[in-house]
Amino acid sequence: MNQLHHNLYGRVDADVAAFCRANNIHVQSYSPLGVPDHKTFAAPCAPVLLEDPVLLTIAAAHGMSPAQVVLAHQWAEGISSNPRTMDALHMIEVINAAGMADLLTADEIAQLDARPQC
Repeated sequence: MNQLHHNLYGRVDADVAAFCRANNIHVQSYSPLGVPDHKTFAAPCAPVLLEDPVLLTIAAAHGMSPAQVVLAHQWAEGISSNPRTMDALHMIEVINAAGMADLLTADEIAQLDARPQC
């Protein structure tokens, strides 16, 4: 397993991901929901990834939370995640996101993939 920083605004380098897949190394992300308490990012990546308008639109279309969309998107990419939380309700939300990857359409995945990289 290779654990890398990966979220909508900071994605794993395509070459690194390809190397991992070719060598049977699973990619797991940390900070998949961004770092909401880190306020130094500039627009359009500030202040909070979970308030991204594209993400909010997709979440509303599926009755999902923005966090579930981010995690489902990563599952669709074959990347598991390790979001930090101490909240039991958030933990349940994370667990439920794993089964939601199939809800995202190809167009929605393309929209998420096109988010700015900061």
